[in-house]
Amino acid sequence: MCKYDTVNIRKDIACGKSKLTSVLINRDKTEHGEYLTFAGEEEGSKIRLLVTEEEYTAYAVEMKVIITYLKHSKKLLTIARIS
Repeated sequence: MCKYDTVNIRKDIACGKSKLTSVLINRDKTEHGEYLTFAGEEEGSKIRLLVTEEEYTAYAVEMKVIITYLKHSKKLLTIARIS
């Protein structure tokens, strides 16, 4: 683990988890993993988070979801569809 990751983990511990009701706006794969991009709280903002392969395949673009994530580490903790 590099120093950058350690600093982000400390920030996440201090700030806690973030929860957001959002819309999935993009899906992409890289050599480092699968990512989902969600609309942020402010107009024009985006949040790109690392997800598991199961989460990546289960959710489609333009789907409304509730997510819980670590803001500084950019990792998704939970995701649930909104009917």
